[in-house]
Amino acid sequence: MSLDIETGNVYATREYPKTTLVYRNALEQPASIDPAKVTTDPVDGLQSFEIKYDGITYKIKKDAQGRFVGEDTTTLPPDSKKPVKVTQNNDKSFTISVGDQTSYKDSTNFNVFNVSANGRTVTSYYAEHELDVEITTSDATVNAGKTAYQYLALAPDNTNTDTTAANKIYLLADTGELVFGSSVAQTLGGLKDIPGVDTISVKYDKSSFTEGDLRPEHYFDCKQVDDEHIALPIYAMNYDDHSQDINYTVGTNQSIKINTNAEEVFDTQIVRTIDDVLTAIDTYNQAEDKVNRLTKMRETPESYTDAQMAQIDLMYDAASKELDLAKNKLQSTYERAISECGQYFDQANLAETACGTVESRLELISNRLSEEKTTVTTLASDNENVDLTNIAVEVSEANLVYNAALMATGRISQQTLVDYI
Repeated sequence: MSLDIETGNVYATREYPKTTLVYRNALEQPASIDPAKVTTDPVDGLQSFEIKYDGITYKIKKDAQGRFVGEDTTTLPPDSKKPVKVTQNNDKSFTISVGDQTSYKDSTNFNVFNVSANGRTVTSYYAEHELDVEITTSDATVNAGKTAYQYLALAPDNTNTDTTAANKIYLLADTGELVFGSSVAQTLGGLKDIPGVDTISVKYDKSSFTEGDLRPEHYFDCKQVDDEHIALPIYAMNYDDHSQDINYTVGTNQSIKINTNAEEVFDTQIVRTIDDVLTAIDTYNQAEDKVNRLTKMRETPESYTDAQMAQIDLMYDAASKELDLAKNKLQSTYERAISECGQYFDQANLAETACGTVESRLELISNRLSEEKTTVTTLASDNENVDLTNIAVEVSEANLVYNAALMATGRISQQTLVDYI
């Protein structure tokens, strides 16, 4: 149980069977597909393809149920082959994940290959690693009566004083902090800046739902799956595109979209960009404040013993390095944010341009319809707005001509051949 001191409310502590931090880095060798090994069916489409990496061939093929499955085809004993998991994405492309153990469930390191829908191109590949995260609180003991902060305390060389803590990760539920052991921090801090690869995420397995929990299927485009990554029918949902175009009919068989969807103007990643900048600024300010405080302490050596001054000097050196790192991080974050914000502005400007294009198109349609209206009005006026007196005279004249023609025709009809002889 946990207690909220401000409100006095008592909450049941949520327990998750497994919480994992996942990070990615680039693979050292390239992955490839031999187009000659891709098989297709004229009716059923793609049937199989093979991925080669580090001397190992993984064959991906369609089974009797129409699902794609993978197999390590290396000539090894069955208990030495790596498990292969195949996921076909919504756009029909493939994500192939190869575990490092004989069982996929027991694997914590994976080689991941993303393949195009036609099975002929490896679009990206990377290594994915999982690290267990232990959930605790800032005041709870995690090892030998020590809290997570105490257990993960650092020595002057930035390694954990307790070597058993080097590979530990703790999530402090009451503060929302992730606290890393020195080895984990060094690994994550050394990830190279490779777009789409150097990402860090957290996932957890939830065994059941309790009353009041929000079902993720109601809010996200996701599915609950079984151990083979097959969506359970009861939870399988199809999500439609949430864009809502408003079309007005502006002419015969002609319509025009008159609204702009928010997704066409805004990119939600801008929140992450701004948050990264604010975090970098806060980190720099904290590092600078630490250096300033240590500088003041060094200016009054008479207030400390020699041992304390030696410790202060060590702390000052470490804080100076931290400040330099924070400064470089702040600079790189600013540069990246400026570039990304430029892209966000371009997207907004493009949406604004699209609005202007629609307006211009609507004006052209309006002008054309006005011209058509003028033409129709003129024709109607010619047919309807006439002088009745003139029309009556013209009708009388036409009637006289008609009657005269009838009389002439009648007289001609009365003549016979005798009259001409």
